[in-house]
Amino acid sequence: LDGSIYVWGGLQGKKLDSVDAASGVTTWAWTPDDGGKITTSGAVDAARRLVFVGTSSTHALYAVNASSGTTVWRIDAGGEMWGTLGPQLVGSDLVCVGVGGEANPYADCNASLLCVKRETGAAVWRAPTGKQIQSRPSVGKESLFVGDYDHCVYALDIESGERR
Repeated sequence: LDGSIYVWGGLQGKKLDSVDAASGVTTWAWTPDDGGKITTSGAVDAARRLVFVGTSSTHALYAVNASSGTTVWRIDAGGEMWGTLGPQLVGSDLVCVGVGGEANPYADCNASLLCVKRETGAAVWRAPTGKQIQSRPSVGKESLFVGDYDHCVYALDIESGERR
């Protein structure tokens, strides 16, 4: 966005940096206000100037202002986010991310795909999947597709989250 790239790591995975792509200079650094470890990021809404970041230890999904590096909103996502490729922008106003599951993906079946409003973080829908999601959902015309550690690919209605 505007010549910046967003890199997470540092401070034991607890920092997101905005770096000017041309000069390599860090323009701002952001850390979760709850001390959580960043485990997913990557979706950038250029129109709203938002970068979306998820934490595992505190189960929070954040929207960070891409210009200033300040927190716009934070929600409890209800579980750890393991999707290293990060949240996915869907349609004109949703951001969706895989949530839940244990560090050992075969330990439980509590994963789901969560979709929230980009501007507010208000939950729109949550669809249960299986054990753990570690991929960014793919967007089709009317469906989201996401793979799970349960060896299944789920097709979910974009509007409702219902399984197709």
